[in-house]
Amino acid sequence: YTIINHNSDYGFSSNLKNADFNINCSIFSDSMYLYYFQSTVIGSFEKQLRRINLSFLYDSNRKNILCNFDSIKNLKNEFNSPFFSFSHFLSPHPPFLFKEDGSKVNFTNLSLVDEISYLDKKLYIGQLKFINFKTKDLIKNILANDKESIIIIQSDHGSKYLSKLLGSKDNDPKIDRRTIYTSLEELEILNAIYLPKGKNQYIYDGLTPVNTFRLIFKHFMKLDIETIEDKNYYNINSHYDRDYNFEDVTNFLKNN
Repeated sequence: YTIINHNSDYGFSSNLKNADFNINCSIFSDSMYLYYFQSTVIGSFEKQLRRINLSFLYDSNRKNILCNFDSIKNLKNEFNSPFFSFSHFLSPHPPFLFKEDGSKVNFTNLSLVDEISYLDKKLYIGQLKFINFKTKDLIKNILANDKESIIIIQSDHGSKYLSKLLGSKDNDPKIDRRTIYTSLEELEILNAIYLPKGKNQYIYDGLTPVNTFRLIFKHFMKLDIETIEDKNYYNINSHYDRDYNFEDVTNFLKNN
C-alpha cells in the first residue's frame, strides 16, 4: 500500500515520516501565529487585540481544510495501486473558521487562543454543520469511485464543553476542569466505519479505537493480529497540568 498523508496544519500530522507522500495544501502554518501569541508579551494585550478582525490569521487554515477535502477526491485518479490515505481535520474543533454556509467567521469577538471559543455553541454548531456537509459529500465521492473502499471517520476526543465550562467558572477557561463526570462527554467519540458490503459482522458494540485497525488488518489484510480488551482510560487531572494519571473508567462509562 502507498501511504498518503494530508497536511493538517497542526503538529505531528502535518508531516508523517512514514508516509510515502505528504500532500501539503498550506503555504505556512497559522498554528505558529497562535503559539507566538500565547508565548510572548503580545498575549497580555489579548483583550485589545480581540477588537480587531483577526480573520486574516486563519485564511491559510480555511484554505488548507477545503483543499484537503478536494485532494482526497482526486486520489483515485492519481494513484493506480492500493493506497492508505490519512487526513487529520482540526474542524469542527476550534478555532471556528466556517459558518454553516462555509463563509468566513468574523473573529472580532473571539479569543486569540481557542479555549474560550469552546463555549460558543452557535459558532460550533455552524462549523459542525458545514464540516458534516463536506464529509458526506466526500464519502459519496469515494464510494462512487470505489465501493470496495474502507472508510474510517474517527475523532480523538468528544466534546469538552463541560470541562471548559467548569474552567470558566474558576476564571480560567484555558484549563480543562476534569472530573469523572466529564469523561462521559470527552470519551464519547465518533467512530464511524464503512466496510465493503457484507462485512459489517466484524463490527461490535463497545468497539474502542485501539481495535479499529486491528479488525481491518486481521479480516481484510489477513495479518496475524488479534484484538485486545476494549477499555477506557481518562486523566482526571487538568489537561494543562501535564501530570498524567490515567484511570480505568470503563465500568463507570458502561453504568452511566
